[in-house]
Amino acid sequence: MTNLFIVRKRQSLVLWMIIFCCVLPFIILAFFGVMVSDDYRLAILYRDHSFGEVQSLEYFGWTGRFCSTLLSGLFVHFRIIDRTYFLPALSLLFFTWAAIFVLLRTINKCFLAQSFSKTGIIQASFIFFLLNLYTMADIASGIYWFSSAIVYQSAFILFLLLAACLIRRFYATRTANTLTVDGTVLLLIILIAGCNEVAAVFLALFLFLIIVLNYFYSHPVPKILFIYLAIALLAGLLITFTSGVISIRHHQMNNNTSYLSVLPMIVFRGISVFYYILKEPVFWAIAFFLFALGIKVGAAPSTAGAFHIFKERNILIPGLVIITLLVIGTLTPVLMVSKGSLPLRSLNNLIALTSFFLLTVFFIGGASNPALAQSLPPVKASSTAIVVLLGCGFLANANYLQAWKSAFSGYFYHAAWEDRQQQLLTAKEHHQRTVTLAPFETTLEKKIHQAFPHGIFATVNYILEENPSAIYCLDETEHPSWGYLNYYGLDKIIIEKK
Repeated sequence: MTNLFIVRKRQSLVLWMIIFCCVLPFIILAFFGVMVSDDYRLAILYRDHSFGEVQSLEYFGWTGRFCSTLLSGLFVHFRIIDRTYFLPALSLLFFTWAAIFVLLRTINKCFLAQSFSKTGIIQASFIFFLLNLYTMADIASGIYWFSSAIVYQSAFILFLLLAACLIRRFYATRTANTLTVDGTVLLLIILIAGCNEVAAVFLALFLFLIIVLNYFYSHPVPKILFIYLAIALLAGLLITFTSGVISIRHHQMNNNTSYLSVLPMIVFRGISVFYYILKEPVFWAIAFFLFALGIKVGAAPSTAGAFHIFKERNILIPGLVIITLLVIGTLTPVLMVSKGSLPLRSLNNLIALTSFFLLTVFFIGGASNPALAQSLPPVKASSTAIVVLLGCGFLANANYLQAWKSAFSGYFYHAAWEDRQQQLLTAKEHHQRTVTLAPFETTLEKKIHQAFPHGIFATVNYILEENPSAIYCLDETEHPSWGYLNYYGLDKIIIEKK
């Protein structure tokens, strides 16, 4: 087995320490989330209806997202979100990393002749996992708000698994059971289409792109690819015309905005997708590493054959054009149907997938230029450069800073929320229809004072009182929704004057 890049023992230990420090705040944040907004609506639905009834109500009455509805139903039906709200966030974090690991292990086996050890693949999985967290447009809704995260992050996880299955299907030297792999791919296609609209549209365009690339680089095009695309399109059409997307949801979201006025929004959202990726130093550090790795792959006798069709071809510009078309092609139908209405969290899937495609282009761009291998630094210098670049990239990130700040303030916010929740549950047990609460700021200050009875520095106190931006925060006691009141069996919540 040829090692294309070797991270020496000391550098590997430093890299593990960096990974641990960077992952830690995102795990801590999972324990400070609380039920908000649509979480209460789901809890009421499963309280008042059977599991099957809610699945039908959600599909025909509002979302049409049968896969994410099923996943959310399992968490709500078994009382997970109201008893252990941290568990869904931790599950999404773990399965995101696991899906990345599966994909990278598949790439290592099929394209890189197993040049990387299992430890190296695990480290790389954490690096790409952190990149996903760092480039999210809205991490609070993307991971820590259950009703949103289950819709979008689950689609990204399934897409990674789909990519791994496609590689195994067409590029593995030995496929144990082609029929089983095809069945898995078709199932994943259907599930992704049932997660959210952005993922469904991107999936159809992605499969179409695979067919086009196969037509130009590999005659004839495998017929199974047309079946994959047909299933993706049929699943999308079936959801569109049988669920509540058109009859109810689109009607409620519709406005008087003309289709022509949506065009600037398409351009703006498209630029936003690339902005959230390209602004991150860690993305450029990974891109540089993958380009160098691609050069070594293209020059190594054991791996060069997998990329011979790209040799001495200009991949970078065509690749960027194709990715741009994928982004615009995904945003256009979604924004046209919604008349320009697209919440920021909806970009999370598109950002994550676009970043992975961009990095793939950098890697293939390196593989197409094996002649540059002579200009690469020696192994010892390259391993040190990798750790330094990645370390600096990981630490110079706004999401990372906000994660730590939110972890500190989130502890006290969560304590204040739990205090108010306990008062509401007590009122519910005593069949009280009205409850009086102190202002949230008062409760928060009380929790901080209990932890620091002798006072703290003003700057630290300001940080602790700052709204934890990495957690989806919505104090519904001040302006309670119908679902919030119904969940606690209340008619009214009175907030004491300060």
